[in-house]
Formats: sequence, structure tokens, C-alpha cells
Amino acid sequence: MESIPITNYLYTAIISGYYSVDDCRKWADRIILNNEVDNIDIWIFDVAFSTNEEQLFDAILEQKIQEVFDENTTYSKADAIVGYYYLLYKEQKMSALELINKITDEDDNSYEGNLYSNERFCKTMFSVGESFKNCRTNREKEKVCAECLKKIEDLFISVSTIALQQQAILKSYLM
Repeated sequence: MESIPITNYLYTAIISGYYSVDDCRKWADRIILNNEVDNIDIWIFDVAFSTNEEQLFDAILEQKIQEVFDENTTYSKADAIVGYYYLLYKEQKMSALELINKITDEDDNSYEGNLYSNERFCKTMFSVGESFKNCRTNREKEKVCAECLKKIEDLFISVSTIALQQQAILKSYLM
């Protein structure tokens, strides 16, 4: 049986910027209000009382570590993060330029996901860099990025499906 890495899903939604601390608190509050106290893990109460990211990460740390070491857990953080970025882009909460900058930044948590093994993705990202050489403004770069995203939209849709599935699991957790 496959384990659900619920705290890893929560963590991914937070570090991608898709969920805020307040979103996580509301998520935990909903679980607490809809379940008997005996059925709720302590870390969920800790999430409900978190006031900043540090407290939130502390609240989920122990459970997150347990999930990582569970041999039945399957999870791809980098792909889910790219999926969340793409959802932010589609919801107009992130520009095409911001999306491209994030997924091409070697220090970003999304770097080195499965997309980077796709030849079409890599060629398109290379063409963005080449096209930037001719751009003088961020508006021109934004246009280049939006055009490139259209060429590989199907790839982004596949990773955004991962993020959407995680959201559905988070929303239905303990319901």
C-alpha cells in the first residue's frame, strides 16, 4: 500500500508560494473542526497555531521525516513545485518571466525535476536564453517567455496535474 506524504504535500505547496501560512492554518482548522480530537495528530494542531513559516515547518518536521523514510512513499517534489508555479502563472499570480526565471534557477527547489530530462523542454529553455539576448526590456522578455510556454504547455499541464492532485488530497485529508 502506498503512503500519502501529506506533510510533504503541504511543505511543497508552501515553498512553491502557492499556499501561505494562513492557508495552512485554515486547512488545519478545517480538519480540527470536522473530526474528533482523538483522530487528529498533534502536528495538525501545531499547524493550526503556527504564525510564521518557521513555526509551520517546525510543526510538520517530524511527520515529514517519517514520510521521507517510509519505503511505501512515492513523491516528486521538484515536479510538484513546477506544477504549482504553472498554476500560479495560469491564475495570473506569477508572470511568464517569473516562471521561467524560477524553473531555470539552479538554486530553486524546482530545478532538476523530470521536465529537465525532456528534450523539447530543454531546447525550449535554451531558446529562451538565446532570445533574451535580443531583448532590451522586461516586457520583451515577458513576451518571449509567454511564447515559449505555449510551445511546451502540455508539459506544464502534466506537472500541474501533480499539484492539483496534491491539492485534492490535502483538501480531503481526514474527511
